Amino acid sequence: MAMLAKVRRMFYRERLSKREISRRTGLSRNTIDTWLKERAEVVEPVYPARRVETKLDAYADILRGWLKTNQHRSKRDRRTVHSMYQELVASGYRGGYGRVAAFARRFRVEQSQAGSGRAFVPMKYQLGEAFQFDWSTEYAFIGGLRRRLEVAHTKLCASRAFWLTAYPTQSHEMLFDAHARAFAAFGGIPIRGIYDNMKTAVDKVGRGKQRTVNARFDAMASHYLFEPEFCNVASGWEKGIVEKNVQDRRRQIWREAMETRWADLDTLNEWLAKQCLMVWAESKHPEWPELTVAELLEDERAKLMPLPRPFDGYVEYPVRVPSTGLIHLDRNRYSVPTAHANRFVSLRLYPRTIEVVADDEKIATHVRSFERDQTHYDWQH
Repeated sequence: MAMLAKVRRMFYRERLSKREISRRTGLSRNTIDTWLKERAEVVEPVYPARRVETKLDAYADILRGWLKTNQHRSKRDRRTVHSMYQELVASGYRGGYGRVAAFARRFRVEQSQAGSGRAFVPMKYQLGEAFQFDWSTEYAFIGGLRRRLEVAHTKLCASRAFWLTAYPTQSHEMLFDAHARAFAAFGGIPIRGIYDNMKTAVDKVGRGKQRTVNARFDAMASHYLFEPEFCNVASGWEKGIVEKNVQDRRRQIWREAMETRWADLDTLNEWLAKQCLMVWAESKHPEWPELTVAELLEDERAKLMPLPRPFDGYVEYPVRVPSTGLIHLDRNRYSVPTAHANRFVSLRLYPRTIEVVADDEKIATHVRSFERDQTHYDWQH
């Protein structure tokens, strides 16, 4: 209606020619003629939406069904749009990936507009204020076997720098080592850390924000002088930055890790460290797109607390040395000097090694094995 009124003003009031009106408005001469002839009914015409047939039209219903199904899967099992595109190509689709991605974006917009109506307040963080921590379960081929791995994700909330380390389990010694590695990579320690209610950190969940914190976890937080905070139960969005990091790194880093054969876990972790540094240098910060994550991390390091010595994050158990001189751990056996047979000793567990201590003296050290039914001897024992 606005354009019709403008054309009529130009012709009847300003006395402009139809050619001049066409030049100023971009309308064709035929359109201007039609509009000026319809004096009785001053209504701007409504043109039907242009329908352009694409190669994706024949597969639109299939793709829409996949996207709907994807919404009901757990985050870890959701398919990527690229994998859907590859399956469409195998089914005969001859178009490009860009059209499939655009279809998926429109679908997500439609679903969000028809959402539940809930509102969320975005969380903002100052430089050096906080980090978030989470675990994810991934799989990779190590030593010729497909193994289940627990990957520690530590991410600074302000600069969005992150660090990944893979472990066989989520036990205490793995948790402490993951923090030591991440803080060393970041070059300092934020004021507080945000966690879910994982068993290695919380012994008991109370009412509201009341938590009974695990003694060893509390000792680590005290050593590094950060304040641990725990999310409400079933409220993963309270640490949404690291939750998103799990999904992003699955698509960006872990897909290649799954397709590679690794000699051992240390080789995989060295590669993960290089990938983290590479992504820092290449990724733009979501709030300051003119800066990369690595550049903003340099600013955040000035706000971080300097690193103390690494926390000695072992887990200690008392064990009795049998007459065979072999102590048992996780269905494996490790040798101990026979002089300590039939005595109690302390077994200290680290992510890669185990140490046997008697009377405050280290009497044995072994490389830790996560296989089963293995026996590890030291000939000096």
